[in-house]
Amino acid sequence: MVSTCILKIFQWKRNAAETFGTFHSYQTLNFLLETPI
Repeated sequence: MVSTCILKIFQWKRNAAETFGTFHSYQTLNFLLETPI
């Protein structure tokens, strides 16, 4: 039971990290596109 809970927490952390990474990449790309060269 405890191991399942820990596994869920790790899975949630990984999903959150992937979501944040995608969002950060989008923000960076958006910034680069808006910045005049």
